Amino acid sequence: MQLVRAGSRDETQAHTGLPLGLLTTLMKDRRGDINLSIPIGGRLSDPRFDLRDTIWSAVRTVAINALTLPVSWIGHVRFTPDSRIQRIEIDPVTFEPGTATLTPQGVDQVGRLAAFLDQLPDARLTLTPIVSPGDAQELRRAKLEVAIDRAMRREKISREQATARLFTEKLPGQLIPDDPTARLNALLERWPLSTGELPGLGAERLDTVLAEAKRVGIDTERLAKGQVSDRDDGGSQVAIDVHEPEVPRPSKFREALRKLGVPLKPREATP
Repeated sequence: MQLVRAGSRDETQAHTGLPLGLLTTLMKDRRGDINLSIPIGGRLSDPRFDLRDTIWSAVRTVAINALTLPVSWIGHVRFTPDSRIQRIEIDPVTFEPGTATLTPQGVDQVGRLAAFLDQLPDARLTLTPIVSPGDAQELRRAKLEVAIDRAMRREKISREQATARLFTEKLPGQLIPDDPTARLNALLERWPLSTGELPGLGAERLDTVLAEAKRVGIDTERLAKGQVSDRDDGGSQVAIDVHEPEVPRPSKFREALRKLGVPLKPREATP
């Protein structure tokens, strides 16, 4: 059987839960083939004989079986109550808050992504760097610690005295808390960040993942770069998504026929 797009409406998504391009990308083996077992029986002359439901059932079963194992290495497949694929959730690559340093779990996840992409040679991933309020807090903390250390060395004073002096500079007219922790927290709330610091951190994280991916053998051409996203509940991470190929590849079957000189009828369907 040869697979072609038969029209503008995507029947595949209605029957399986995933669009045609993404489904076929995730079902192909290393040779680019999709193996289906379709049990059928009956008389072809019977006007009620119809393979459509049987084929869709087989495609859905094969899709679930083909996707569940490789996706389980890097995330989860979520299903609807009627056994259609609802979505594919890939675990993010995680970072230490406020830094572009991978956590041990983040390093492991990049290695698992390499195994996933090796198993599914047509799959492509999108990397979206995520920054969060927790990252902003850690960036402020790092800048504040630098300022405290600088004041201690410049004025030759204690840490408590340095935080008190910075408190007076940043919060003039306010009563200095006696508790050093309260004093530090008040400074953290007011310590400024430039507009480019969080986006810059996201860009650094993207570069870190790409470098680690290259180190473990991933072809970085298969990794698309997403825009930095600021999310309240996003954590410190680079989110991963599987995306559908933008341009369908030409049919190998039709290419072989063309090379053999077999005339082909023009058609509008995209392979």
